[in-house]
Amino acid sequence: MQASNGNPDNNTNNVLTTDESIQERLWLDSNLTKFDDILRENYDKSIEDFSEAIITYLCTLTDAMRGAFFVMNSNKDRVQFSGGFACTENTMKKTEFEVGESVVGQVAKSKRISNLKDIPFQNVYLDSSAGQLSARCMVVVPLIFNEEVYGVIELIFLHNLEDKYIDLLRRLSRSAAAMLQSIQNNIKTKKLLEESIMQAERLQAAEEEMRQNNEELVATQEEMERKSNELERLLWESKAKEQELHDIKEKLESEQENFSRMTSSVPGMIFQYQIYPNGTHKFPYTSSGIAEIFGKKVGDFKSVDVFKELMHEDDVKTFEQTIERAADMMQVWQWEGRFMLKNGNGRVKWLAGSARPEILEDESVLFSGIFTDITSLKENESLIQTVNERFELINEGSTEGIWDMDIPANETLDRDTPVWWSGQCNVLLDCQDGLAEKLGSLYDRVHPSSRGLFFEHFHHHLRNYESTKPFEKSFRFRTQEDRYRWFLLRGTIRRNEQGKPIRMAGALIDITQYKTLQKKLDKFKAREKSMLAKIHELEASASKE
Repeated sequence: MQASNGNPDNNTNNVLTTDESIQERLWLDSNLTKFDDILRENYDKSIEDFSEAIITYLCTLTDAMRGAFFVMNSNKDRVQFSGGFACTENTMKKTEFEVGESVVGQVAKSKRISNLKDIPFQNVYLDSSAGQLSARCMVVVPLIFNEEVYGVIELIFLHNLEDKYIDLLRRLSRSAAAMLQSIQNNIKTKKLLEESIMQAERLQAAEEEMRQNNEELVATQEEMERKSNELERLLWESKAKEQELHDIKEKLESEQENFSRMTSSVPGMIFQYQIYPNGTHKFPYTSSGIAEIFGKKVGDFKSVDVFKELMHEDDVKTFEQTIERAADMMQVWQWEGRFMLKNGNGRVKWLAGSARPEILEDESVLFSGIFTDITSLKENESLIQTVNERFELINEGSTEGIWDMDIPANETLDRDTPVWWSGQCNVLLDCQDGLAEKLGSLYDRVHPSSRGLFFEHFHHHLRNYESTKPFEKSFRFRTQEDRYRWFLLRGTIRRNEQGKPIRMAGALIDITQYKTLQKKLDKFKAREKSMLAKIHELEASASKE
């Protein structure tokens, strides 16, 4: 073997330096991997639990004596305390900072790490059982993802922090920010979905109640018309039946009182609207509900002009057109319009009108029907539309696809199980024709090597009644041109009191880049391991010489 021409001490120092550099890289990669595990374990937790887990891990890793986790509020103008290590919200002198205020607020504004070294003694104290300790170093790290700040971490030490920890904190902060952004988006999505479902259920119940009231009202009106016609026939039949007619009249008056009491309790105004051959319009009858809806007295609408003056000017024409058309075609009249009531403080009131026409002997057309107040329904419709629009905007702006599936009563999923897919699912899978709303449309895209376990994973999770963990499995799905990408299929199950699954909803997340990076990392670790082995062999050979 040829002897080395260089200085042996220098060669030894170079080897040691290389070994230390490799050890530092391995230390850095190991901590990054451990931190990814911590993030995954706390992905489905609340913001507070997530903050506590992260700040506890970082303080333990860096030997910090105290740590605080701050989260950016929804207005992006201040950061608020959400978790701490060796401190609580009650022990903190200040739990929130405006952006630009103090060190924490300035770091959120500048988006740069602040490392305050060699802090003069007695400037920053840490309480302990033995008394107060003087801090030596304070590191404040912004949590940045896609150039946006989602929070700030403050760490306090009794000693200056090594540079390798600063570099580690910078890398860990990006992963923590990305996970924090994902948790916040999940919370917003769940809240919007719950609000949308509740509003839809309330609207459906209100519509069903109004339909039943309308049916009862029409039936009562038809019964009253039949009895009124019977009375007119008896009056002209014979004076000999006067006593009988008197009894019938008393009975009719009693029923009329019952009818009046009933109409007064109906939420709305019962009315008759008559159109004469000469074009004259009038209200022959209005119930006591006129006071509740219009603030008028019975008989105030003898002149139709009074009624139209209260109507919104943009709806007068549609009212006239629809009722004329219903009279010409002898069909049920349906209409919705706005009214500007003087005692309503300028508030617009929405009314729905429904009436059935009939032709009288004088060839006039008489409509008998009801006006009901639907202002609340209109406001609910507007609110639901706003919620739906917000959901669509969140869905369009999200990088994750959303899906929703009703669980069959037998808890068995197959290719025909109905599933709703958001538009982002089609984008992620590059499905130009759109996924069919069946589970089979996704099953057909599973890589052949994993297809046999697709339904088995679902069924195992569905029938584990005591489990509270979310469903989370990785699959390779086929996109266009028979290419495959890695996706995380994640879902949450809603169960009844007995634990039986009722509904499942979740997200489809493209993790191809993560899988690729993981594979490269594994290869890098293997190469490093091989390099270390060769270095040790060279050292052993050199020592023998």
